[in-house]
Amino acid sequence: MCEENLSKSKTDMLSLRDERYSFTSSANSWLVQQAVRCLNSTNQEDEAVYKYVLELLSGNESSVEIIQLVRSVPESDSMIRWNLLYILGDVGDTKAARWLAEFVVRPLPERGEGCEGPRDIELVVRTMAIESLQKIAKRYTEVSDLFLYIISQNPDRGILIEAVKAAVELGLKEKLAQELSKEHHWIFELRKARVEELHAEPERSDSKERNFTPPKSRSESTTPTINCGCKKGGNNHG
Repeated sequence: MCEENLSKSKTDMLSLRDERYSFTSSANSWLVQQAVRCLNSTNQEDEAVYKYVLELLSGNESSVEIIQLVRSVPESDSMIRWNLLYILGDVGDTKAARWLAEFVVRPLPERGEGCEGPRDIELVVRTMAIESLQKIAKRYTEVSDLFLYIISQNPDRGILIEAVKAAVELGLKEKLAQELSKEHHWIFELRKARVEELHAEPERSDSKERNFTPPKSRSESTTPTINCGCKKGGNNHG
């Protein structure tokens, strides 16, 4: 399996050799370990191996073990949790879907003082959980209404937006229109745009040099800035 390619792209793979995670306690958990490694590999052969591993995991109660693995990983190891949730979306069943719905609406960490903290990282993990739930709902349509449950729990705005977008793609817009507060109906207008649709008109009209030399002072910079909004202050440059 992936072991043959580990020497070729070790730096491109996520290590799951930490004994705390028990990724070798069963055949399924070992397969999950291989799936995570292949998922993070840049070797094209590993893409085919990943699909083969998913076939082995599908239909043999692997969802329960993947959920247990997610629970065993510390919340600080967000990358491993993200990968496990991704795999759960590819092989999960209706039980996994119900667990994901409960996982999504769990309380988030408190906001920190900086521009980025545990709460922001956890939002990325929860977004993957929503995507995985959507993938399962496409295979098992009877769990689609779990998105209505998520929305009814008044989740964080970021989670709400992703849940609504996923539900709309599943054809639940009419049901959502009845359940979702009118102040949030603007979310219905959000959509994924094709690359061909994205175009920005140039805003710069001065005659300053257009090269890669940074301006000597802030006053010479034409890059727009916004305040990050955190307690520590500072600017984010876009």
